[in-house]
Amino acid sequence: MGRKFVLSVSGEKVWCCRICTTPLIDNNLMLSDKYTSSTGEAFLFTEAANVCHGRQRTEKLRSGIYLICDLHCVNCHQRLGWHYEESVSEEQKYKEGKCVLEKQQIALQAHRRKISMSRRGAKAPRIESRDVKLSKAVSYVLRHGAEKVGLKMDEGGFVKVEDLMAIPDMKKNKFTLEELQSVVANNEKKRFHMEERDGVSWIRANQGHSLKIESLATKKITKENVTEYPIVVHGTYKKFWPSIKREGLRKMGRNHVHFAKGLLGEESVISGFRSSSEVLIFLDLAQAVDDGIVFEESANGVVLSEGVNGIIAPKYFKKVLASATMEPFDTDYPEK
Repeated sequence: MGRKFVLSVSGEKVWCCRICTTPLIDNNLMLSDKYTSSTGEAFLFTEAANVCHGRQRTEKLRSGIYLICDLHCVNCHQRLGWHYEESVSEEQKYKEGKCVLEKQQIALQAHRRKISMSRRGAKAPRIESRDVKLSKAVSYVLRHGAEKVGLKMDEGGFVKVEDLMAIPDMKKNKFTLEELQSVVANNEKKRFHMEERDGVSWIRANQGHSLKIESLATKKITKENVTEYPIVVHGTYKKFWPSIKREGLRKMGRNHVHFAKGLLGEESVISGFRSSSEVLIFLDLAQAVDDGIVFEESANGVVLSEGVNGIIAPKYFKKVLASATMEPFDTDYPEK
């Protein structure tokens, strides 16, 4: 059994368990009402309260393959929906940490100012700051979803800040221009860039796109400057290594395979792979460039490549290390 704690749900309209009326989440935290499940309509929300997380499993859903777990009411144990733990597709990464609740299992109750529950067995929700929520929302729009939300993007991947602030997700969460400017300035991975043109503010994502960008601002890596990149590394997870070893690194829904130009924490290395990566694949960049594969460095220092037909072949892997020990992870790729 889990530790005991009290969870409160506030709001004029609150979604509750249909069976026992245990409060789950404020209606204002609904992100989409366009989902479906085996029971019919379903809704995408941020993290729900007063739920138990079931065992994790890999599931093939309509939009891709995910690591998910079922959600159950902490009070009556009724199954409510599922939680996205991890997405295989980079394009669907924005769903990680969010949940889907099935309409048939929940009910909307109005004018419930503040509802508290004290139960055992519930899993405390991961609380995201407004900055994190805003950063994720902007990342999705600028990298993947501009067309879906009706934003016009120029050839460099820029959209007007005024237009971005007017989309429903930004207005629903009441994000301000000052908050956006703070996220751009203070984001550790420098994901975004803002600039003024003729009195108009524009914003773009520096890398990570699945949308086609005609002229993304990058520095080309050539035979002449390849020595400036002595370490180029891709981070991944143990469960993905067998397919990577067999087939190579794929773009996975994005325009490029991503690499860091060093290890996280080193000077000038701020982005390129997740800090939770379990396996580090070091690239023989000089050989790959010599073989004619195109590599570029983004404005925030991420090394990008479309590879050959979207793939960086395993023959370009110099060494593969376990991130926890920095020892060889696979005997077929001993440290050189």
